[in-house]
Amino acid sequence: MAKKKKEIMEKERNAFIYGTDTNCGAVNNGVSEEVATAIFDEMSSFATYAFNKSHAAAYATVAYRTAYLKCHFPGEYMAAQLSSVLDNTDKVIEYIGECQKMGLKVLGPDVNKSESGFIWDGEGVRFGLLAVKNLGRGIIRDIISERNMNGKYKGFTDFCKRAYGRELNKRTLESLIKCGALDSFSVNRRQMLSGYESILSSIDAEKKANVSGQMSLFGGFEEEHDEEDNLPKMAEYSLRELLNMEKETTGIYLSGHPMDDYRPFLRNTHVVTIAALTDEESTYRDDQIVSVAGIVQSVKMKTTRNNSMMAYVTVEDDTASIEMLAFSNVLSQYGSYLKENQPVVVTGRLSIRDEKEPQIVVNRARPISDYADGSAEPEREVAKPVNRG
Repeated sequence: MAKKKKEIMEKERNAFIYGTDTNCGAVNNGVSEEVATAIFDEMSSFATYAFNKSHAAAYATVAYRTAYLKCHFPGEYMAAQLSSVLDNTDKVIEYIGECQKMGLKVLGPDVNKSESGFIWDGEGVRFGLLAVKNLGRGIIRDIISERNMNGKYKGFTDFCKRAYGRELNKRTLESLIKCGALDSFSVNRRQMLSGYESILSSIDAEKKANVSGQMSLFGGFEEEHDEEDNLPKMAEYSLRELLNMEKETTGIYLSGHPMDDYRPFLRNTHVVTIAALTDEESTYRDDQIVSVAGIVQSVKMKTTRNNSMMAYVTVEDDTASIEMLAFSNVLSQYGSYLKENQPVVVTGRLSIRDEKEPQIVVNRARPISDYADGSAEPEREVAKPVNRG
């Protein structure tokens, strides 16, 4: 059925009705031209998008059941949806955005509350530990099993004592700290990252002492003390630093989004969300000039066939991410704005192709700070053709 490609179907119309050198066609088989034309028109219409009845019935059943669950059990439904896409960061971002539209809180990971996958814990959709980088199934299983058997972890030191020495190592502990899974304890992330090595060293020393049977002067083992008190007294990282840690360890921002500070600047502009361009139901068309605002996540430089430079730039807002193509003339003018972690407004031509994710061919880039006083406005007219080098 040519997968919605009408021009391919039309090329076959004459062959179907009248035949070719290798095909006699419907008319030569005794079918009237009117009937043959009607049959082909129906097939062409079917090719735009259709299922056979058995397929459609199955989809209708699934659609009804999922709609029922989403309506009556929204938290549990979205937790299941998120768990099904743990390895797809873009989908996780999309579904978290859907949770926000539905008025559901998305809560960060917590060693005292999280399970392997996303769950609905009565307060919100709780982030799953499997979505945290550097955490294997083994350590997650140990953390949850220990919590279920001996109660919640009382503090950072208590957690280290009960989890360290199994599959918990320095790398996994750092990931847990950075993603916020230990934020419910009485110390902040800077304190934990600065002092965890000394706590682990104390635990190792204590274990060695217990093995060797070292006793105190009073006949018992050394009296335990709370190493939490020995963590350095330090102020917490800035919000931007905390967000970057979360992005590093989960692929997304959890406590907020860097765009939160900039949205007020863009209220009366023609900037659109990235999700509005990438969503399957998007109304934006190929070659349309659009403006988006976001944080530059990555920049990959490439040399073209005529030895000029171009860049693949990934920009993310709080709804989705999109790849952008910046050619040599754009890089020479706006390259200083297209750097990692830079907040930018990009105007360019939307490129929508079959079997490919939407892209933006960049015409112009400006820092979001240019819009702080309300005087700047992204381009709305069709920009000049881009020199592709």
